[in-house]
Amino acid sequence: AARLPRDPFYNPNLTSVAGVGRGGGAFALLHEDTTAAHLDAVATPPPSPPAREAGFVALGRRPPVDDMLDIVFFWKQNDTGIYGRRQDMLVKYLARHARVRRIFHYDAPIDLRDWLRHPLSLGIRASEASVIVRQTLRRKLHLEDRDNIRFDTFTFLRSRRPVFRALARLLRTESYPGFLNRTFRRHNVGARRTLFWACPTVFDFPSICDRFAPDLVVADVIDDQRKWPTTPEHMSRLQQNYEDVLARSDLAFANCAGVLEAMGPLASNMHLVPNAAEVVDEYSERWPKPVELRRLAGPVIGYVGNLDAARLDVGLIEAMAIERPDWHLVFIGSARRDNPVLTLARLANVHLLGVRRHSRALRYIRHFDVAMIPHLDNDLTRTMNPLKLYVYFSLGVPVVATPIANTDAIGAFVETAATACEFIDRIERCLAGDVLAGRRHQLDELLREHSWSERVRHVMALVDQALKKKETASDSGAPGRAET
Repeated sequence: AARLPRDPFYNPNLTSVAGVGRGGGAFALLHEDTTAAHLDAVATPPPSPPAREAGFVALGRRPPVDDMLDIVFFWKQNDTGIYGRRQDMLVKYLARHARVRRIFHYDAPIDLRDWLRHPLSLGIRASEASVIVRQTLRRKLHLEDRDNIRFDTFTFLRSRRPVFRALARLLRTESYPGFLNRTFRRHNVGARRTLFWACPTVFDFPSICDRFAPDLVVADVIDDQRKWPTTPEHMSRLQQNYEDVLARSDLAFANCAGVLEAMGPLASNMHLVPNAAEVVDEYSERWPKPVELRRLAGPVIGYVGNLDAARLDVGLIEAMAIERPDWHLVFIGSARRDNPVLTLARLANVHLLGVRRHSRALRYIRHFDVAMIPHLDNDLTRTMNPLKLYVYFSLGVPVVATPIANTDAIGAFVETAATACEFIDRIERCLAGDVLAGRRHQLDELLREHSWSERVRHVMALVDQALKKKETASDSGAPGRAET
């Protein structure tokens, strides 16, 4: 138990870490002194939605100043802008849409005790910790703001320890809703039609939604987080939050058919909106090879993503590395220090490069000889819609993957392998020649058809429909919930 990690960057809204491979005792140990408030929350039933406090902004109660929309995003983690995930792409392309005036984006609240108590963990190789610290500081200083997007994170410090008191005085002691209320007032949020857009694993969202009453609530369900191994208490809280958020949503999206089916009973207004492709820099072929890759003599087989053993087939990767010592298996992404994936680093041809920001990671991918997705086939991966497929193909890199679900039309261009021997065979085939020869034009057409611009155009059409139906229902005195 003493060797169990006390990772300060675990966030109660990130359900993938808490109890992976461990029991309730480990979960409690991991959180006993850094997220006590969360333990209290999961130990008791969620409270009833509080009444709106005096002085809080009530959105959508005045005639809008124009027909444009303001969108307020609530994200479940503290990694916005780092990995180029689905919500990063949605924010980027929604901000360009003609109907969107402003976007306000909030990462999950951070208790600064989590940083102050574990400074040594900031240097753990392959950890995202130091990257998240820098990113959060940039958000607080508004260095990440651009055009019509404003980023922020609620940070707080609640400690009676004398060593922390001086710092605590420098921070506002207001609540998270109070922080939002202050920023909404400062930027006159609510002057036009306002959408609240949330991932349903943001535990604060139901009470925030009840306090501010936006014009429209949009839920984006990204994978089924209930499939991650965790404790029964956390699972119960997670299930309740799915129900609470989807019950309040006027419009909901699912990233794959499995999620659409699983969440269907909780929301009658859910639509399938899979991931999509982003057109990369037209000069990407001229990008110089990163120095770490220049040092490797031999084929580079790469993977970019969360290095979690709950979805990566560690045994397959190890067998492949041993069987082909002249291949270099490169992994870019975050891994926690007790992760079995880290044991692969003992092999000379396995390289764990740690976290690289999305813009830099693209330059590594561009110089992969082959990209791989060695995922397990389990309940978790069956509710994923692998965004990395679109990224790999957008950069012209052939892909070898285990049989994975929800690849849609782009799956036809993937070299599929179920075993380590088959995986090696498919990679050798890719290394021997252009496996996409004769199909690249078809692939390019597919990527254009399934671009983020097209996805956002579809999403905004659904938003306008939902707004119109809700306003019509409100004018007629019917319930305000939009239906589809």
